[in-house]
Amino acid sequence: MKRSLFVAALVAAFSGTAAQSAVVLLEDFTDELSRAGNRSVLNFTGFSPFSVTDGTVDLIRSGDYGIICETSACVDLDGSTRRSGKLASGAIAFLTGVTYDLTVRASGNQRNAGLDRFEFGITGGQTQINQISGRTGFSDFMISFTALSDFSSSIFLRDLGRDNIGAVVDRVTLSATEPMAPIPLPAGLTLLATALGGPGLMRRRRSA
Repeated sequence: MKRSLFVAALVAAFSGTAAQSAVVLLEDFTDELSRAGNRSVLNFTGFSPFSVTDGTVDLIRSGDYGIICETSACVDLDGSTRRSGKLASGAIAFLTGVTYDLTVRASGNQRNAGLDRFEFGITGGQTQINQISGRTGFSDFMISFTALSDFSSSIFLRDLGRDNIGAVVDRVTLSATEPMAPIPLPAGLTLLATALGGPGLMRRRRSA
């Protein structure tokens, strides 16, 4: 019995599927800070590859306004017009059978103990609303899904408050994991499995 289990495990180990992962999008807002002259800009609109609609967001240099970013810059999603904006990427192609992980690295507003609510996800697809205390440090929030068909869409983030103090985003990452074809069994392994399994099969026949 132990030998049979060993053979099964050996075959499974060499005949499984391998997967390849790649980063599709990584934004930590450091390039935006460089373009802004290494300073905070309230109601910033110069993001790339993101755009801001339906309101405003603030580009924050780490240390300004009492906000400490994990990198050199981050974004206050609530902006400074009492009308929080929607930060959205350009169009991204999602492919059938590929698994995508969208991770947002975010903290509370860092300036009071109030609760902040922010939403992120795929436009027209999976979304997630999170409630985070203003004193909560940076944490990862993630959506994972496998595309059932080819489609094109964008990723978005937005705060759901209107008080000019919102959740703070430091990093946005979209990664893709594509399954690969099964790894074929080496000829020698097939013979080994047959050799190891053969004596057990003969003993079972004799017992019967």
